[in-house]
Amino acid sequence: MIIIKKYILTLLFIIMFISDLYSVTNYDSESQLLRASSGINEDDIKIVNGKTELSLFDTFAKAVYNTERLKIVGESYFQAKARKDQAFGAFLPYISLQGMYVLPTSLTGSSPAGFSGTNTGISVYARQNILTGLNEWGNYKGAGEDMNHSRTQMISNASILLLDVSSAFYNTLTFDHALSNSVEILNLYNRMREEQKRRVNLGRSRPSDLLRIDTQIFQLEAQIKETKNQLDSAKLTLATLAGITGNFKIEDRHNLPDLADIISHADEYAAKRIDVKAAKEDLERADTRLTAAMGGYLPNIYAQGAYSLASRSKSGNDYYAGLGVELPIFSGGIVNGKIREAESVKKQAELALSTVRRTALQDIVNAAKSYESSRNEIDAFKKALNAAQRNYQSVTEDYRRDRVTILDVLTSLTTLQSAKNDYEKAGLKCRFNRIWLGVAISEFNGDNIHLLNNIKNGD
Repeated sequence: MIIIKKYILTLLFIIMFISDLYSVTNYDSESQLLRASSGINEDDIKIVNGKTELSLFDTFAKAVYNTERLKIVGESYFQAKARKDQAFGAFLPYISLQGMYVLPTSLTGSSPAGFSGTNTGISVYARQNILTGLNEWGNYKGAGEDMNHSRTQMISNASILLLDVSSAFYNTLTFDHALSNSVEILNLYNRMREEQKRRVNLGRSRPSDLLRIDTQIFQLEAQIKETKNQLDSAKLTLATLAGITGNFKIEDRHNLPDLADIISHADEYAAKRIDVKAAKEDLERADTRLTAAMGGYLPNIYAQGAYSLASRSKSGNDYYAGLGVELPIFSGGIVNGKIREAESVKKQAELALSTVRRTALQDIVNAAKSYESSRNEIDAFKKALNAAQRNYQSVTEDYRRDRVTILDVLTSLTTLQSAKNDYEKAGLKCRFNRIWLGVAISEFNGDNIHLLNNIKNGD
């Protein structure tokens, strides 16, 4: 009977091992896990480290390897992997070296008999669990599920990290472009001041007109200082998020291809999202724990034996072996309590899955609508910028011919600055919304992150 049970147990090991081999992907190092979860490999990092200007892809690559954000989540994977090794060890025999000192007969009033291991001496003890409810199975399967879930959580966190890096990246570019535009407008003001000064000296303009220009220049210089401070703060935020040290520049000349018909297929995209997959895995883990809790009603079956290595008394045998069975009769409600708790956890996981699905659908629709709206805004702001440029050129020409006042020129220049800032901001907002949409539909997961690096330059 024991031999038959041994074969059954061995077959169980083989089945579980093969099943686990195909259900859990093993990673032995942090870099392998980062590579599989983010799509960024060590070759990418080598290239990025040699650049003086960083694109969005470069910045994200640095954030993956230079910061602790994904690595913290990755430690959960290695912890689950260690728990799985521990759980597998529970299937193996337990062997120990035991020493015993039996109190003298004068103290106990009796003398030991039977197995010599109950006498003063040293013996080897072994125990092989055959069935102990479903504890071993639950721990082993649960640890494998934890490994898969940790990997899924890393992919999900990589997507969130990409979105956060993109937000900081384009926020920095917004202030950078605003600063460039302000400096350009300031140069126009200074040229205008030189012309106005010449006119005042010739008596063709009033000194008050020159003072009006000076007022605009001083206000713009103050605005430039404020924008510089905002730019420095934005760059610091980006540097902290991506783990960038020292001075750096960022550039973004890439345009991702347009995505159409997203909303009509939002349900399909939502079903494939990584956060929905993580919620499904939570439900599977809860179901495994419920099954393991129900195993508390099963009997415990085990084989055990011992062999005496040294004994003060030679009475009895030097070894023994036996098959033990324990049938739970009363556990004080512990098993029932564990089952109720596991059922509640499973119900909680079901509710969480429903919430995540609904939230994922909302995120996809919002991202698609925001992207489409921002594209339309670009066209509108482009028209406004073209009109402002033509207006400034026309007013400037009229000013040379003394058809308009300096106030008209200043107004047209202020309008031009505002229109240019609005257009630049709209363009960057559209690029960010495109990244948001890509993250929402899991476009950049894994190796697809290189879509951000392998696209053609845009205007």
